[in-house]
Amino acid sequence: MNFIYSIQSEWIKKRRSAVSWLTLVGGFFIPIIILTARLIYHNETLMANSTEGIWLKLFNQCWRYMSIFLLPMGITLAASLITQIEYKNNSWKQVYASPQTISSIFWAKYIVVLIILFQFFILFNIGIYLAGLLPSIIYSDVPYPKEAFPFLKFLNGNFKFFIDCLPILALQYMLSLHIKNFIISIGAGFALLIASLIGMSWRYGYILPYTYGSLQFLSADNKIDSAINIQFWATGYFIFFTLLNYILFVFKSQTKLSVKITEYFLTKKKRLILIMTSLIVLIATAFYYNKQNQSNKISASTAIEIESRIKRVEQNLGTFIAPGLKEWTLKERMLHYKVKGLSIAVINNYKIEWAKGYGLADSSENRLVTPTTLFIPGSLSKSINAMGLLKMVQEKKIDLFDDINHYLVSWKFPYDSISKNKKISLANLLSHSAGLSVHGFYGYKNGDSLPNMIQVLNGTKPANSAPVRSIFEPGLKMEYSGGGIQISQLMLMDVSKQAYDKFMYNSVLKPIGMTNSFYTQPPPSNKKHLIATGYDSLGNEVKGKYPILMEQAAAGLWTTPTDICKYTIEIQRSLKGESNKVLSQQLTELMLTPYLDDRAALGFFVDNNMGYKYFGHEAGNVGFSGAFYGSMEDGNGIAIFINSENSDIIKELGNSVIEEYNWKGFEKKKQKIIISISESKLQNYLGDYETVLPDRKVIYGSIKKKNGSYWWISNGIDRKMYFTSEKEFFNMEVPTEKSFFTDANGTILGFNSIFRNNVVKFKKIK
Repeated sequence: MNFIYSIQSEWIKKRRSAVSWLTLVGGFFIPIIILTARLIYHNETLMANSTEGIWLKLFNQCWRYMSIFLLPMGITLAASLITQIEYKNNSWKQVYASPQTISSIFWAKYIVVLIILFQFFILFNIGIYLAGLLPSIIYSDVPYPKEAFPFLKFLNGNFKFFIDCLPILALQYMLSLHIKNFIISIGAGFALLIASLIGMSWRYGYILPYTYGSLQFLSADNKIDSAINIQFWATGYFIFFTLLNYILFVFKSQTKLSVKITEYFLTKKKRLILIMTSLIVLIATAFYYNKQNQSNKISASTAIEIESRIKRVEQNLGTFIAPGLKEWTLKERMLHYKVKGLSIAVINNYKIEWAKGYGLADSSENRLVTPTTLFIPGSLSKSINAMGLLKMVQEKKIDLFDDINHYLVSWKFPYDSISKNKKISLANLLSHSAGLSVHGFYGYKNGDSLPNMIQVLNGTKPANSAPVRSIFEPGLKMEYSGGGIQISQLMLMDVSKQAYDKFMYNSVLKPIGMTNSFYTQPPPSNKKHLIATGYDSLGNEVKGKYPILMEQAAAGLWTTPTDICKYTIEIQRSLKGESNKVLSQQLTELMLTPYLDDRAALGFFVDNNMGYKYFGHEAGNVGFSGAFYGSMEDGNGIAIFINSENSDIIKELGNSVIEEYNWKGFEKKKQKIIISISESKLQNYLGDYETVLPDRKVIYGSIKKKNGSYWWISNGIDRKMYFTSEKEFFNMEVPTEKSFFTDANGTILGFNSIFRNNVVKFKKIK
């Protein structure tokens, strides 16, 4: 009962400080700013309240601004104000003389500080709720937020943030309890906050606890391993600082207990035992953490070797070697292709060995590309989408080979006579063998009206694509169809009864560790500082800076090469039976098995290079391009993204990585001897050429003379021709070898483009 009175006493005494006003103002400060912005930008609020995810968006938006600086400083002030009451009134002697135990004094003050923190959390969440609710009350045309209030998610998020705050509270309580000068304790807290913010660029920055709550928001600066359990560290610090503070307070009070403890450890033998025990514990702890982190540590020699490899990759672009012919640097090729920015990550032996950014994410802002810069390269979204659908197959919620209309609820596929009474399955959709239309999607610009999924599939306004319909019977052949992938997205949404981006993040992206990636469209405002701006093939900024892809499964994933490499590694390790974060080994093997076509698997394209298999996907959106590849056997992989439509540089850089890391199934660069050909011979090669690929795609090209040299020009790309005989030539940009063929009279009929025994025949048409 005396302890309850002690708490009541401390609660009454806090009225002498500004802590109550600090809690009230602090709790509503950020929500009021967000509410004001939502009232001013009426149209954006109307759209936001009409979409799902508004509550969590507000939650993250408010916590982003609060957790980085304001909350740590608020806790520092509150803890200091409570404990400084006695110093301010010079009343510690009276407190010690009161009929309270030392423990009651210590814990009563501590509990009051904890209650104040809890008060702040309640007020802050009330503020977030009002920021979401009040616009719909003030403006009659603004609807109440569409989705139900996610109470459990708010509760879970607040619990994590509360745990993150505890070490700050415990340490500040200790400092202010033992430092008489109020300014010094506040200054120490401020210094620790700044040190923690700086420490985020260090992989061991989690040792400094003042930024635990902001780690998820400061992703550009955060170099801390995402696998570290921050709540575990926060709890450990809280217990440690609390116990240390209590011991120090007991000794400081000069009570009978503290005197007895001092007397007990006065003997030399007992002091020696205490020191030796502490030393053993310290060494054992250090050894344990050293062992845990040993696999992540890179020796100096290894780091130097990796850096050397990076430089060779950067400086040796070009697919052939010839005397007097200089290989290109990455910088030179970026200038040649007018590529503003590029990001790459490389996998070696099932680990991401390095990741690096080059150039500009946005030229007008002079913002550099870093490994955390987000790109929306396009169709590789389909691969991750396939994993989400196969997870539902694994959970027996969808049959891979059943009629898709058994699972579609909000829309049914309109079968007609073209499908010849054959039903489309999910396996057909994911392997592009459903016989469906709509190859790809262009996306929308900021400010455009955005369609829902039904409008996309029916091709009705505001959708800017054709209806997704049958163009031949399913199961006949492979015909690439982004439209079919969108049907699979709707299946996932109808079966899971969740928004697509939420399901994919919680069920696929997060378990794999792809925490910087998301399917949310349009992209969240708190990610825009990480988003790259797109540029066309001439280096001009695309309208709206980037496309909005409401066709999320087909092309709407915002991601980084590092995250895609995490996905690639998960696939590789699952194939070996070493990981099943999302799919079992059996489902992963099925995912990588070509279904009808020799290459098209369920979400991937698989290549067999001289007996060695590789999986991957290329991609392109308005203003962006990308690709990723992974080996099925030896843990190699690569992901390259650019904010440009000139994708040729991806192949050139990819070839440089393959050469440096000696991937199996790929030939080393061939040595060539360049010779001179007479002008009369060269004149015969001038003209236009074309070829028709197996998928009916037609490629046109021309051979022209320019600046005294002869060039092969195709898809707007000029490639200089180097001759090794009168009829044979190569281009440095691609690994194909080319050879002209003639009729009996020696007239040029065309040339063969040869790569790994595959021949593409270009016929001369003019």
